Amino acid sequence: MRSALGGYAERIRQAHRMAMSAAWHGAVLSRASSIPPLSDILGDERQAQTEDEMVFNLQAWAAATQAND
Repeated sequence: MRSALGGYAERIRQAHRMAMSAAWHGAVLSRASSIPPLSDILGDERQAQTEDEMVFNLQAWAAATQAND
């Protein structure tokens, strides 16, 4: 049940992103100035991981996959 709800939520999120993208492109076509970047509207800019975060994540992944051996 949880995975079905997760899939539904993802589908709704994607539909919203498509609608926002269409609205953004419509605005850009109608007037090319003072339009914020689409990434600002969608709000999903990600910052790169630091080296410490990468090492931590790799160690956690290694520990999780080796635990099953």
